[in-house]
Amino acid sequence: MKQVYIVDRFEEGYVVCEDEKKQMHDFKRDEFSDQIKAGDVVILTENGFIVDQEETARRAQKIKSLMDSLWED
Repeated sequence: MKQVYIVDRFEEGYVVCEDEKKQMHDFKRDEFSDQIKAGDVVILTENGFIVDQEETARRAQKIKSLMDSLWED
């Protein structure tokens, strides 16, 4: 079973991620690429974390749609 997380924030050399059960986890920053950013969906592999570009884009679009619906006149 693959472990999927959402990058929440960065704190003092750590990346704080949320798992599918809404639990928070701290991982060392050096386990991630330099391009990682808050909101990215990442998958834990044997070699560290990789960004799931497709899932990240899907979530970003869903959030944008929700925000747009809040601000409609």
